[in-house]
Amino acid sequence: MKLRNSAGVYYFQKKKYLAVDDFVDADVAKIISDEYVKLAKEDTENKLNDSQCPINSKAWYGQPMCEYVMVDCLPKMEEITGLKLFPTYTYMRVYGPGEELHYHSDRPSCEISVTINLGQSGKFDWPIWYADPDDLTVRMPVSVQPKEAMIYRGCDVPHWREKFNPPKTTDWQCQLFLHYVNKFGPFQQFAYDRREQLFIEPIGKSEYYKELMETTDNDRKIRFSIVKRTEESGE
Repeated sequence: MKLRNSAGVYYFQKKKYLAVDDFVDADVAKIISDEYVKLAKEDTENKLNDSQCPINSKAWYGQPMCEYVMVDCLPKMEEITGLKLFPTYTYMRVYGPGEELHYHSDRPSCEISVTINLGQSGKFDWPIWYADPDDLTVRMPVSVQPKEAMIYRGCDVPHWREKFNPPKTTDWQCQLFLHYVNKFGPFQQFAYDRREQLFIEPIGKSEYYKELMETTDNDRKIRFSIVKRTEESGE
């Protein structure tokens, strides 16, 4: 992991966002992106599209392999932000040509968020844009390439992506969002996104969610990879 600004915690506290290189393990990123790109191609009736990205992107809430990553990243998120955090939920999107992410800020469960580029189909740059919360007329594009991430205060910093126009009509970009709240902050009641615990379906969701929450072989690969790295590092 390498912070793009050496000021680290101070920079994040002042600017409310911070770019990080090599944020996620390459093998983990590949396992997840391969899985969800395949699912995106197979699932022609994905039911989790939302108003932030209304055209055709495929999205998944709270997938087990993604929540393993969210828990694994908790110590580095606390180190970078200088906060004690509760994990809330994850969201996965596979973007295709012509899609965009509308200008928005996030709900309370996304108080502290990170967007991670898990992989893309070729060499291109599709930046995420941020507006300075102290002066919304100041707008900044930030490049996030595979394995790189942007950490930001989701409720405070408006963000969006302009239309995705990659070189090929078959190109894609796989993006994972991890969300947290300050343990001692105003949104602490949103821990686990108000679920009883992680790795269970959100309250009030349909049978479709139950199918999505089933553990797969790749979920076990992710968990094994995380445990193996932890044992090797002696943590």
